[in-house]
Amino acid sequence: LIPVFLMASPTVLSQAAQSVVQGKAPSYAGEKLVFMAYSDMISFREMPVASCTVSDSGYFKCDFTLNETSLLFTKLGVYNCIFYIEPGLIYQLQLPQKREKTEAERMNPYFEDISIHLGAKPTGSTDGRAVPKDSEELNTLIRTFNDGFHPYYYKYVVNAYMNEVNQQEIKEAIQIIIGPFTGVTHPFFRKYMEYRLGLLNHYGAQQS
Repeated sequence: LIPVFLMASPTVLSQAAQSVVQGKAPSYAGEKLVFMAYSDMISFREMPVASCTVSDSGYFKCDFTLNETSLLFTKLGVYNCIFYIEPGLIYQLQLPQKREKTEAERMNPYFEDISIHLGAKPTGSTDGRAVPKDSEELNTLIRTFNDGFHPYYYKYVVNAYMNEVNQQEIKEAIQIIIGPFTGVTHPFFRKYMEYRLGLLNHYGAQQS
């Protein structure tokens, strides 16, 4: 099952720059963290982007070159953790408390990892660019957008087979969803929002 936040991932070209993810996660001391990306959003082939080892005291730091704004993920026990990262920024990453899969969970073919959108706070830059404010940061924008988007997605797409879909309702829902973001100019977020709303329109129309 592909999480709903992965079903639309736009590409916005950026200038390659050094990026950093770092943090403190004592429960993962001594473990190797591997951050991956998808080669494309059709085959979902996983590609390692960066890796580092958590120190005995729990600190970790990964430095790597990033060519474009990307969705990264890492698999940690029962968790599938995702976050968005922009070239040239230094991120403080918050990992969940370690929880390995039980034997029953490993043996269960229907067990699904718990999807988490990690807290990823830009604290600096490697290329001199300004660090975005919390309200303008990409992960914050996407999480806030998804909070408003998901109820309508489940109503008009996932659960649409139970009720007739009213196209006028979808149009009104879209206006409600985009209302808080009319002044946002972040190019990746604007594309992300465009694709997500396109899914709502497309699948809503198909169900109708």
